[in-house]
Amino acid sequence: TVPAVLVPLPTAMRDHQTANALVLEKSKGIVLMREKELTPEKLSEFIKECYHDPGKLDRMRESLKNIPASNAAEKIADLLEKVAGRMPV
Repeated sequence: TVPAVLVPLPTAMRDHQTANALVLEKSKGIVLMREKELTPEKLSEFIKECYHDPGKLDRMRESLKNIPASNAAEKIADLLEKVAGRMPV
């Protein structure tokens, strides 16, 4: 798991990317920057914070460890295999 700056696509269906990013932002493992608010200065400020506080990224990385993995793709694949097994070919 890697700390990140996430910039959700505002036109994504039902703004799901922002919803997902908000969960990660609460954990303090990522920085959420909305596209309309993103400026070179704001991004530069975050990079400078990381430079002046070498432990910042380590703390962010640790925070992300507290978020349980959803394994959503694996769960969907398992469900599809079960359904496919019940359907005649």
